[in-house]
Amino acid sequence: MELKVSYGGSIEHKVVALLREYGRLSSVIFSSYDHRMLYRLKQLAPEARISLVYDGKLLRPLRLIEDFELEVEAVSLHHTMVEREDVIAIRNSGRQVIVWTVNEEEAMKRMLDCGVSAIITDYPAKLRRIMG
Repeated sequence: MELKVSYGGSIEHKVVALLREYGRLSSVIFSSYDHRMLYRLKQLAPEARISLVYDGKLLRPLRLIEDFELEVEAVSLHHTMVEREDVIAIRNSGRQVIVWTVNEEEAMKRMLDCGVSAIITDYPAKLRRIMG
């Protein structure tokens, strides 16, 4: 679930309360460019699964995760920012790499070759065909 705006810190409480009410908190991975909002959400619900969104070619993507100081399940980034060695390092740290929006066949193949954990696409049938 991508959270875009915190609304002064109120959205975290409402989303967590709603998902807890329906017993769905464990089935959601929260993602956002707003890492402060994710930090507040994680403090509110330590069991929440977090994916840090970033859009750039970081020198040390694991440092981004370590600097968050709380448990991080995944990172999410645009597929054009993916470097195979970063995917390997992140996956070896026990975390997932989620990429978006991968719509071209060659880009899908490249992401699969890089070993990403999940691909977000507007064309799931195309991706299923490529995956065989």
